[in-house]
Order: sequence, then structure tokens, then C-alpha cells
Amino acid sequence: MKKVLIFTNQLLYRYHNAALAAQMYPTISDKLNNLNNYDALLLPGGEDIEPSLYGQDNFASRGIDRQLDEKSIEAFLHFFHHEKPVLGICKGLQIINVALKGTLIQDIPNHMCTDSDNAHIVKMQAKNCFFDKCPSDFYVNSFHHQAIDVLGKDLFITFTAPDGIIEGIQHKIRPVAAVQWHPERLKGGMKIFQTFNNLI
Repeated sequence: MKKVLIFTNQLLYRYHNAALAAQMYPTISDKLNNLNNYDALLLPGGEDIEPSLYGQDNFASRGIDRQLDEKSIEAFLHFFHHEKPVLGICKGLQIINVALKGTLIQDIPNHMCTDSDNAHIVKMQAKNCFFDKCPSDFYVNSFHHQAIDVLGKDLFITFTAPDGIIEGIQHKIRPVAAVQWHPERLKGGMKIFQTFNNLI
């Protein structure tokens, strides 16, 4: 099985179990000294990113762990420059965007919902290899109060919410993609992990 690094300092077993179910061999770690041992990177959800990392003062961000943010960006750039697959989920999407010089909206209304799998619809904006098994529109869960503002370099939008919030991105050249929702908690979400495994 392919070795996947889930880069976090928390024991996030939903991601671990989803990767296992998709026939990957996952490791949860925030260590930077053995990145070459892994075939792919999964950047999971979490708290907000330190706003100074994308050139803003903090006026609505919370739960910040700057050290983890800086290490997550470093890990992403390592896999990015080695052209290894990266999947970002929720905060992971935002880390990818910030690492590629994009910015975030620090607070948005109506996206921090309950545990419902049917928080809102997302619509596909561009067909691509990461999400080729997804329908053109479907319901997702939603647990974020921040979102992409300025898109990072060479990223394109794959999904949006009805209010225009960016819900999915992919890189134009490298095997990098991310979603703003949580497929590890979603019925049918395994398709994304299986596609990720197929690209490794």
C-alpha cells in the first residue's frame, strides 16, 4: 500500500480510517524530518491559519497554531516541489492556497453548520482528474467560517457553493487538489480518497 502522511499534531482518526479504507497506509505526524519516506500528503481540517502568513492582521481568526501552520506549509511545498500527490480537506485547502500565495476571507456567514451531511449543494465548475467520479452537483457538509479570497498561483476552481464560496480547487500542473467540506465524514466521501489513492 502507498504511504500517506496525514500532517497534523492531533490524532484525527476519521482521516486515518478513511485512508485505510481506500487501501492507503496512513501515518499521522507533524514531523518534517522524514518527508521523503511518504508517497503522498493529506492536509486535514483544523483551526484557523495565522493571518500574517497571507499578509493580513487578525480580526476574525481563532484557535491559531502558527508553528503548525508554518510546518504544514513547509510540508506541502516539499511534496509540491517533488511532484507528489497532495489532498487538502477544509483547513488543508486553505493551507494549499496560502502556500501558493493566495489569501483568505477571515469570516463568512452560514457555513459553520451542524453535523448534517446536507448542509448545502456544491456545483462542479471544472472537470478534472481528482473529481472525475463526482456528479455535477451534490450535497456536502460544512464546518468552516473561512474561505478562499484570492486564489493561489496556478490553482483553478473545481467546486463552488450557491453563494459563490470556493469549495474545491486543483493545481493546473501538479497532482494537488482540495475540498472545503469533509469527505471523511460524508456518505459517499470515500470516492475522493479512492481517487487520491489511484493518483499515487
